[in-house]
Amino acid sequence: MVRRRFPNQGAWEMQVMKEPEIEGVSTKEAAQWLGLSDQELEQLINDGILQVADICDGQNNVVRSVVRTMDIRKLLAKRKG
Repeated sequence: MVRRRFPNQGAWEMQVMKEPEIEGVSTKEAAQWLGLSDQELEQLINDGILQVADICDGQNNVVRSVVRTMDIRKLLAKRKG
């Protein structure tokens, strides 16, 4: 499972500047793009097909999860191919 935790929004934004490929969308948006249920999306995350960044509130509580856009595009391209 590929999940990265960031202590706060600022830490995630700094990392996006260094690694633009980690930019992503909410899990809800990712499920919509892929036409999947939340359970199906979670399975792809657990299988390591989709990478996720968990952004915390500074107290180690996850406030937002972001699925890498690059992984979503790869999956959509495979389906069309």
